[in-house]
Amino acid sequence: MTTEGTYPYAVGGVSSWCDVLIGGLRGIDWDVLPLIAGGRHMSQRVKLPPNARLLRPIELWSEDRAPRRMPYRQSGESLSLPTQLLRGLMPWEGDLEQLRVALVQCRLRPQSIRREFRSRDSWQKFLAELEQLLTESHLESAPAPIYDAIEAARLYQALYWVARTAAVPTPPCDLLHVTAAGWAGVPALVHKALYGTPLLLTEHGVYVREAYLASVRDGASRPGQGHTSRGSRSASRAPRMPRPT
Repeated sequence: MTTEGTYPYAVGGVSSWCDVLIGGLRGIDWDVLPLIAGGRHMSQRVKLPPNARLLRPIELWSEDRAPRRMPYRQSGESLSLPTQLLRGLMPWEGDLEQLRVALVQCRLRPQSIRREFRSRDSWQKFLAELEQLLTESHLESAPAPIYDAIEAARLYQALYWVARTAAVPTPPCDLLHVTAAGWAGVPALVHKALYGTPLLLTEHGVYVREAYLASVRDGASRPGQGHTSRGSRSASRAPRMPRPT
């Protein structure tokens, strides 16, 4: 089970629901993988049932380095990692195959993430791709906002943390239970793409709707609202990513 900022580090509806579910299915062994905000101390607020094990949390926006693995070269790479993630997450109809390839690459080659995002060439390719994406229009979408250098850098940083989240290894399991179609879905999507493990998505609320409302309520800039809502929408579509044959 993957959670985002809730179980077992917060008390509320989502945590109560997770605890009742795990405790009620005593014949099933659970691994709980929480995603939390890095850089601040968070204490466990809910004691897990005996049939559950708490994995090390994934800390977003922390200073810890990404997990490492022995490097190897993969032939046929033409797009930079940031550009692949941008194509998968930002368009109204994002390229789910491109997203799958990028997320799996992060898991298989975690040592390359920092290097790719620090590359001047990756940054230039990202800016060129972003400029092209902003000219696209869709009948169901509002016109794209104008990005300045600061907003583009914020989006670039968000994609870096998507990559870091995808790189975290996940243990073998029979079912991936994702409790929100956002950050919590990223590690599970990679696991599903690699091993074909079934993925179950259950939401206490509607993540995309909550992301839309939160971006407006919190006073985010128009570009900030754009990449928050677009990323959330793509994340909600991502469980349908095909597994490579």
